[in-house]
Amino acid sequence: MKVVLLHGPVIVSSRQKLTEIKGNFDPNNIVVFESGSNPQDILGALRTESMFGEERLVIVENPASDFSLDSRLLTLDSTLLLWFDKEIDTKKYPGAEIHFFPEA
Repeated sequence: MKVVLLHGPVIVSSRQKLTEIKGNFDPNNIVVFESGSNPQDILGALRTESMFGEERLVIVENPASDFSLDSRLLTLDSTLLLWFDKEIDTKKYPGAEIHFFPEA
């Protein structure tokens, strides 16, 4: 599984990057979880395979501070995108592709 992390206070720029990434996926293979979503629902979506064998994009907006990745999920054919509307400590997500959007 590929993990992408978008964070920083410039929401307009991070949303543009999010839209760009979403454009690389079939809309039927995109799942979005808003802030406050149940972590078990998110993990369940990551475990679910696409019916057509295509890569899926799972977007989690402002996940809870206790959200963590199960290492067994890293072998799945999905992209997990974590979107934050603030700067976070990226050390919690080793190996993630990180995009930071700082204020000018």
